[in-house]
Amino acid sequence: MKKKLLLLALISLLSLGGCTSFKGVRITYPEYQEVVADLQPTLKWEAAPGSDVTYELILYEGDQVNPSFYKKGLKENEHAIERELKPGTWYRWSVRSNSDGVLSAWTKKETQFFTGVSLHKRSKYMIFATPDR
Repeated sequence: MKKKLLLLALISLLSLGGCTSFKGVRITYPEYQEVVADLQPTLKWEAAPGSDVTYELILYEGDQVNPSFYKKGLKENEHAIERELKPGTWYRWSVRSNSDGVLSAWTKKETQFFTGVSLHKRSKYMIFATPDR
């Protein structure tokens, strides 16, 4: 009896909200360690399947543990940050979908982007970005 209930529960979970309920959505811009020229970038991700999907977006400055920006109930698969971000600063961001109350996972890894040009120590090597000519 327990095995039947477990199997039924597993089948129910797999059928609720498609693959986005487990895998999350894929970020498209800015990508990992990308340099953005705009201090109010438009963050973009692939749309989740479904007709009544909303998104939650979270943004952290540098290594901070408290978010500097959080928004839920977004209806589009992109969002322009309403306030100017600090120039010359690393930011991390993540997004997840909500389809009829079923939340996806946050994006697999927080995507990091940079507002300007700088040297940033992440290991024994220095990582830097320069603008295009």
